[in-house]
Amino acid sequence: MTVRTKAGSADVLVMFECRERAGNQAVDWIDAIDGKRRAIGADVAVAVVGGGGFTEGARNAAAARGIQLRTVEEVSVDDVVSWLGLTELVIHTLEVLHVGFEITPFSTSPRFEDSTLNPLTGIASFPMFKPLFAKCRPNQTNRAADFDLVTADQLHAIAMRKYLEDHEMPKFAVSTPIRLTLSTPQDPAISAKTTDGGLFPLARVIAIGDVRLAVKQVPVEVHSVTDSTGVVTQVVEALDDDGDGATRLTFVRTNDGKITVALHPEAPAVP
Repeated sequence: MTVRTKAGSADVLVMFECRERAGNQAVDWIDAIDGKRRAIGADVAVAVVGGGGFTEGARNAAAARGIQLRTVEEVSVDDVVSWLGLTELVIHTLEVLHVGFEITPFSTSPRFEDSTLNPLTGIASFPMFKPLFAKCRPNQTNRAADFDLVTADQLHAIAMRKYLEDHEMPKFAVSTPIRLTLSTPQDPAISAKTTDGGLFPLARVIAIGDVRLAVKQVPVEVHSVTDSTGVVTQVVEALDDDGDGATRLTFVRTNDGKITVALHPEAPAVP
């Protein structure tokens, strides 16, 4: 298995080799690994065996060729972090500026709760943090009890996620104005709360805002936890500056020696 990563501005190619050996005394397999590493241009070569360890001759032969030897039991997350040259994580976050809506009611719409209608444009404004909106369901009565209400702020966040699903990410650090239509007269998918507590469809809802992609370089930390059953979890963790986002690479070694590796973009914190 080969893994390509970056150490600073340089690409690093790491080769992992799992092989059967005739016995602990054999060292010719080390020559085979060295030849393969040279052939593919790997920067780091690691040989991992299931058990039995290595003789002094094998260790000397590997050291002379710059090959690292490990048994499965010896492999730790610190090793892998070192092999991959992993010292920091680059986090891309979408920043949304100038959050807003263009909301046009139907001409027959009743009065909406806490709304202000501009008579010149026909565009209504609503408080951002009060639950006044809901998605329409087909063939429903539009009663408030039939819906989970959301705030304008939450509705805007839904729109931004949909925008990312349907469009390419904006350029780095460049503010890009966007408009995303959520409701049309032909398909009135968004309802607003009326003054009598009911819901009524909106003719047009357009989420607007300026978005840009921010980049953070976050150092990684390594730690391990053993639970009450003796299972060891080794974690590579990187938190953003605000502590509200994390990427974790976990190594879980069970009592039978099996190792599971998983990447958790938004995993809960390990106690």
